[in-house]
Amino acid sequence: MILFVFTSTLALIKWFVLLKSDLPKVEMKEKSNEIPIKMKK
Repeated sequence: MILFVFTSTLALIKWFVLLKSDLPKVEMKEKSNEIPIKMKK
């Protein structure tokens, strides 16, 4: 039962992200945040 709830929630999140199409923006933000951290080290 817990597994079913988890998978259905995951599917909902995936559908929501696809609907909003914010995934590329989030990935770009993460990459741009990673670059300065690597430069500092």
